[in-house]
Amino acid sequence: MSLQHVLALEVKHHLHGKSSQEIGELMQSMSNGELVALLKDFKVPCYHKRKKLKACEIIEEFKKHREDGYPRLKRKLMTPAQRIAADREKETPEERRARQEADALRHAERRANETPEETRARQEADATAKDATALRIEKKVSVQFDDRLSALDSKYGFQGKSNVEVDSKLQSMPKGKLVALLNSIKVPCYPYYQELTVDGMIDVFKKQREGNYPLLWNDLMDEAKDASYRYYAKKQKRFEDATRRAASVKYENKEAKKKLLESLIGLKLNVPEHWWQGRRGIKKWKCVVESINLNDGNGRYFIIKCTEDEGNDDCYPMAYSAICAYADEEQDNFSSFDLPDVEL
Repeated sequence: MSLQHVLALEVKHHLHGKSSQEIGELMQSMSNGELVALLKDFKVPCYHKRKKLKACEIIEEFKKHREDGYPRLKRKLMTPAQRIAADREKETPEERRARQEADALRHAERRANETPEETRARQEADATAKDATALRIEKKVSVQFDDRLSALDSKYGFQGKSNVEVDSKLQSMPKGKLVALLNSIKVPCYPYYQELTVDGMIDVFKKQREGNYPLLWNDLMDEAKDASYRYYAKKQKRFEDATRRAASVKYENKEAKKKLLESLIGLKLNVPEHWWQGRRGIKKWKCVVESINLNDGNGRYFIIKCTEDEGNDDCYPMAYSAICAYADEEQDNFSSFDLPDVEL
């Protein structure tokens, strides 16, 4: 909210600098037209549940709004983006999660129906956003870096000192303080598992200072990039989950589900030995989807059989996610099998 705007309104209505009691007395002396203009300017309602408030109630309502910082006026002066941000600050964790899932699902459905031109435009926009993010990270780190160096110079008395003066200060420092100094600029005191001597520490610090502390800069950049990566990885996962759920809706229909399951009969698999009960090891056994069981309560709809072990006629149930993970992509007719990224 613009403080200048509020100040101008308070000056206009002779409220600036007055106490709550003085404002109440002033409002009592106002005509109806002046009171209506005051309420209109500050976006204070004069109705409650479709019932017009009395004069004394209007005065109390205005005083309450003033104490709260004029919330309605504040919202009126916000940009659309600021209103959205303000609403999101009031969300509970459950509401935030529900909104994010709904947004991801909406974007997933939109992407599923987009044309090649729309896909290309979205990818270009994503690339631009990625460049903007990198620039924003660099600006943020630059501020942190300058603040860190300013604090370091102030703490150790290097501010405004020449290299000779800094060298003199370093020579007079106890070893423990030198170690703390190197730690603060992310320089290891034990390179190659050998502790640096005092002279070695001083030489390392001087080289870092001459190079404008590259190790500290790289550490701050890595930390900021990791935080950004975690944010976008989490966002990407929400989108992928929403896309999967959107695609899975189709298979809630029993006939569509049965058609998909039956189409995978004959699919060859490479199943690791440790998957079999009572077995260990990483050897992969050749198997095939022999049949399906739509009534399996645990979602293991596929019945697989090992084709390598001739003496073993046992069949085992397997879930769709495992079928996708162990499918043999080298089999001759693999392209004829449809393995959509869905939840069954």
